[in-house]
Amino acid sequence: MFCRGPEAELLPTLEELDIGFVSFSPLGAGFLTGKIDENTKFDPTDFRNIVPRFSSEARKANMALVDLVKAVAERKGATPAHIPKWMNSPEW
Repeated sequence: MFCRGPEAELLPTLEELDIGFVSFSPLGAGFLTGKIDENTKFDPTDFRNIVPRFSSEARKANMALVDLVKAVAERKGATPAHIPKWMNSPEW
């Protein structure tokens, strides 16, 4: 949900070859759960300290996405962590 890059080229090829795709960190390393915001301080050894999308400015800018995920979760009676799983299910 956080990085949609593989969709354009990779996923159609995988589908054609009947190969599954397992996403890395489908919850954006915790960001999409709503437990992280622009004020969150990571441990000095945490990899998110060196990833640009986890800078405080980027986290602040991406809070709209977190708010959307939270709203969908609330409508579904679920937590934000459940939403990526449900997006790929027939019930969605």
